[in-house]
Amino acid sequence: MYRNPKLNRPQKARPAKACRGLRTWRASKEAHGTEEVRRVPAALTARAKQERRRNDKTRVKRRTATKKRRAAKQRTRDWIKEHRHWKLSRLMKALKAKLQGTWNYYGLIGNYRRMKSLYEEACRGLYKWLNRRSQRRSLTWRAANRLIERFQVPRPRIVEENGQRMPCQTDLSFCQRLLDYLRLGAQHLANARASCN
Repeated sequence: MYRNPKLNRPQKARPAKACRGLRTWRASKEAHGTEEVRRVPAALTARAKQERRRNDKTRVKRRTATKKRRAAKQRTRDWIKEHRHWKLSRLMKALKAKLQGTWNYYGLIGNYRRMKSLYEEACRGLYKWLNRRSQRRSLTWRAANRLIERFQVPRPRIVEENGQRMPCQTDLSFCQRLLDYLRLGAQHLANARASCN
């Protein structure tokens, strides 16, 4: 349930460096065991964080880049403002779809705080702009929360599984796959020649 920010102030998020385009970064040997260059998607920044798990391995946590997060919040506010005249069921259905798509893309381990801040911004915007549809205040925070529950607006959730890896981390480069293919082909050819002799 969302609470009024004036009554309960949220904690300040730690500043993070934004990532533009595809950037490479080097993980330290202590954190990952190897000093391997990896690629990070433009909308996500990676930060190495020592996290002890049952099998005593570390994990690279990703979170939404600050620049992208700010832009997403602004787009959400603007979208709600522009579409506040829609019928309530249509507005909530569209908002629900937008947020669900966002959670599916950004629902990575380590990104929950950033997703929650976007959800809270959407709730605040909904409360603000639905109250401005007429000359008098029509929603209280309790009514806004009931409205969100009634239309089943999805709360942020992590969709990435523990053992799952990002495709960019598991896939080999094109050159590496080509070399492996040629090496494998040469072995098969050598085996075929040996069996003929």
